[in-house]
Parts: sequence; structure tokens; C-alpha cells
Amino acid sequence: MDALPPRSRLGTEPPEIRDELGLSVSLDRPFHELKQYLVTEFERAYVVRCLELSEMNVSMASRVSGLSRKHIRTLMAKYGIQREVTE
Repeated sequence: MDALPPRSRLGTEPPEIRDELGLSVSLDRPFHELKQYLVTEFERAYVVRCLELSEMNVSMASRVSGLSRKHIRTLMAKYGIQREVTE
């Protein structure tokens, strides 16, 4: 990976950096804020994908992910993920 370009003394931001994972890293926020954002996005995407693969079955998603059913339900509530009710 190339070294970061030096910051301009005029206050302009360096260009965005893309790594092998395809992540765009912007340097306009503190590290801890960006880290929390990435963790949050990963958690949400991971739970959604596990639930999609398990046809929204929490027990099956739990087995697939290795997370407890309670933790899956906690993450679902945290991110507003709802199972569709079929009538």
C-alpha cells in the first residue's frame, strides 16, 4: 500500500485511500468515530445476510453465525431489522 501523501499546509485534505477490501477511508473524522461506523455497518450487514440465508429463521441464523439467538435478536432490535410476517 502506498504511503499517505503529506497534508498540505493550506488545509486541504489528502485524497481518499482505497485498500484491498474496497473500503474508502476518509480522514475527516477521528479514528474512533470511523471505527465505530465500520463496526456498526459490518454488524448490520452480517446479521441481515445470516437472516437472509436462513430465511429469517433466528435459530438457523444463530447456528450459521455462531452467535446466540439472544444476541441475534438484540442486534435485530438495535438495527431495526424485522422479520416479515406472512398471513
